[in-house]
Amino acid sequence: MINGMLGRCIAVTGAALLAGGNVAFAQSSGVQLYGVVTAGISQKTNQTGGTTQFGNYLLNSSYLGLRGSEDLGGGLRATFQLETGVETGTGEAGSGSKFWNRHATAGLANGQFALTLGRQFHASTDRVTRSLDAFNVSGASLHVTPLALFGVNKFMNNDNRSDNTIKLRWNGPAGVTAALSTAPDHDSGRSMGFDLAQVTRNYVVALYGVRFKSPNPVAATGQRPEHRVLGAGGQYRVGQAVLYLNVARSSLEASAAGRPKQTNTLLIPGIRYNMLPFVLKASYTLDSGKNINNVAGRDGKKKTLIAAIEYHLSKRTAVAFAVFRNSFTDGYKLDPVNIAALARDPESSSTSGYAMGLRHNF
Repeated sequence: MINGMLGRCIAVTGAALLAGGNVAFAQSSGVQLYGVVTAGISQKTNQTGGTTQFGNYLLNSSYLGLRGSEDLGGGLRATFQLETGVETGTGEAGSGSKFWNRHATAGLANGQFALTLGRQFHASTDRVTRSLDAFNVSGASLHVTPLALFGVNKFMNNDNRSDNTIKLRWNGPAGVTAALSTAPDHDSGRSMGFDLAQVTRNYVVALYGVRFKSPNPVAATGQRPEHRVLGAGGQYRVGQAVLYLNVARSSLEASAAGRPKQTNTLLIPGIRYNMLPFVLKASYTLDSGKNINNVAGRDGKKKTLIAAIEYHLSKRTAVAFAVFRNSFTDGYKLDPVNIAALARDPESSSTSGYAMGLRHNF
């Protein structure tokens, strides 16, 4: 019901945006080709498969996109964006049955509001990737993106984007911005997210949250399990350094009756230091889990440390080197999700490694 009300509220606001645009059928339009292409090599320890891998640079996924807008007059613009992931090692694009797997939206925007409809991030994920992580959650592997398992739809194969999503963003005075998003489709699990932040040149403070509902009810109770994430954080500029902090709480209800809720508390400090042509980045993630995999008493911690140095050959091209380590204690060592995603040897309590790569933005 909440999702339906939110969807109607966003739709009404979008209609008001359109009506207030005083459409004059202007013809100015433009289309931009953009993306990131990376290539690299990584070496990892305690793997069940090969330890050396080629492909995208581990800390930056490759993608290709098209975006454009048309001036409709009266300050109103029509917009679109299409974006697909690319695996440079094999030339494959998209993911599974979705070619435009990263983004596929159409929308309307003016100076204050932007309404987008289609496959996209929830408002909460927008904020985390833009402001709360030193690496912008852009890694090509879970080894260097521990946040990739949170703020995602656990009931739809950990999809980090949602189909058929309606999102409305407001840009207010003094850098204040807010957004609401909802995906009301029950077949893919209803979901909704929000973002409230103040973004200035020297600092960002933010509050965000997201809720996913399973498309399938628990047979014994008729209830649909939920996955919720609530977080807060920001960044602060000190000279050439940017300091980051993100604190989040995740709860995941079981898909079977009688099993406890899994909870995770995440503490993620980070830093970015610019001394061009060099850029230094580092982050540490402490993930404290309880009832992991909805198994009572299966508690433990996951710790992820990432450090990287980039040398910028130009404004668009950089070479980079990174080191990383993931370690697990107690019940977290048994987590099958991390074992599979990291290709970690189940007998080992950690993985570590390094990655080298080249990145070109265009």
